Amino acid sequence: MFKEKEPELVDLTPEFVRKFASLAVYKGDRNPDGIKGRRHINWLRGRAAKGRFFTPEWNTAELDGVVYRVNGGHSSKMLLGLLEENGSAKLPARKVFVRHFVCESLRDMADLFEQFDHASTTRTNTDKRKAHQATEPQLEQIGNSILGRILEGIAFAEAGFGDERPLAADDRIALMHRYQRFICWAEGYAKKKTLWRPGVMAAIFATCRVSQKHARVFWQHVLNEDHPVRNNATRTLADFLHKSIADNRSRPGLWTARAMYVKSIHAWNAWLEDRHVSELKYHKRSELPAIKKPNGGIPTAIPDDLQAAHERIRRLEERLGEPSNGSDK
Repeated sequence: MFKEKEPELVDLTPEFVRKFASLAVYKGDRNPDGIKGRRHINWLRGRAAKGRFFTPEWNTAELDGVVYRVNGGHSSKMLLGLLEENGSAKLPARKVFVRHFVCESLRDMADLFEQFDHASTTRTNTDKRKAHQATEPQLEQIGNSILGRILEGIAFAEAGFGDERPLAADDRIALMHRYQRFICWAEGYAKKKTLWRPGVMAAIFATCRVSQKHARVFWQHVLNEDHPVRNNATRTLADFLHKSIADNRSRPGLWTARAMYVKSIHAWNAWLEDRHVSELKYHKRSELPAIKKPNGGIPTAIPDDLQAAHERIRRLEERLGEPSNGSDK
C-alpha cells in the first residue's frame, strides 16, 4: 500500500526547482523528452508566457529509502529550462503545493501513478468546447459535435491545409471566438456526412472568405446534388465525396483531409470558370491549388445545346401564351 504524509506549500524558488527536477525518476514514468513530453512542456511554456501558469502540484514517493518524483516532471523541467536560459528569470508562480507519499513496493508506485490525471477525471475536448461555447450566445444552439467538425475544418485551414503542423486542441477550440459568424453560416453543411470532414470544411471556410455569395451557391449545389448538368463541377465533387466514404472504409486513410481539400478547390475553380469536369485531379506531392476569385455573377454552367433547348422551350411557351407547368390540362 501507499500512504500520504503531511502535504506542504513551499516557496517556488530556483533552488527548489533544481532540487525537485533532480529527484530520481520511476522507470515507468512518462518521458518528458519524447514527442508528447515536449509538446506538454511547450504548452506549459505558453501558459507561463501568457501569465496563466498557476501554483503547480508536485508529488514525491519514497520507496526503499529513495525519494522519487512521481508528478510534476514536465512543469519542473519547463521551469528549469527557463532558469537555464536566464539564471535571474522570474518564475511564473510563487508557491508549489507538494504532496509526499511512502510506498511499500513497485506495485504501490504504479498504483500511485493512477491517482494523477486519471482519464476518467480529465476534461475532454467536448467538455472544453462546451465551456467556451457557453460564452458565445450565437453558438449556444449549435450541437457540440457539429461545432467540433467546423472547428476542425477551420483549424486545418489555419494550419496550412496539411502542409504544416496541426493546431493543438486548445488552439482549435479558441478559434470559435474569432469565427462565430462563419460557424453559424456553416452549421447546415456540417450536418451532412459527405461535407463534415476536415478537408471539406476547410474548403468551405476558404471559399467563403473569397466570396460568401458564391460559396453559398456552390456548396448548396454540392450539398443538395441538384445541379441540372451531370458533369457540373458541383455534381462531380459530390460524387467524389460519396465515393471517398466507401473508399476510406475499405482502405482507411486513402483520401486524406488534404486530398479532399485539393479536390474541393479544383471543383470550385472549375465551377467559377463554367468548366465541366468528370474527374478532379489530386497528386500527393503537388502544391496546393490557388483559390480563384469570382469575376462576375453566379456561373450558369449550362452547355450551349441545353441553353438552346431552353430558349426553344421559352419561345414555344410565348406562342402558346402561357408557361408550361408540366400538366396535361
